Amino acid sequence: MKIRNITLLVFLASLITIVTSILHITKGIFIPALGPFALGFMVLGLAYIARENYKSGKASKKYYKFMLITGLIGGITNIYVGVLQLLSYIK
Repeated sequence: MKIRNITLLVFLASLITIVTSILHITKGIFIPALGPFALGFMVLGLAYIARENYKSGKASKKYYKFMLITGLIGGITNIYVGVLQLLSYIK
C-alpha cells in the first residue's frame, strides 16, 4: 500500500479511538473491542510509516527499530485486549 493510504487509515483509526474514549468517559457508552482494535491498528500503522521513512532515508535506524518494537508490542497488546473484551461481552 502507498504510505498516503496508510497515513489516512492511521488518522481514521486515531479518530475512532478518540471518539470511543470520549463516549465512554462522558456518556458511559461502551462499544466492546472497537477502541483497542483501532488503537492497535493505529500503532501498527505508525510502525509501518516509520519503516517507509527509514527506507526513504527520512528516519534513522534507531528510530525505526524503536518504532517497530513499540508498534509490535502495542499492536499485539491492543488486539489481545480487544479479543478479551469481545469474549467477555459474548459470555
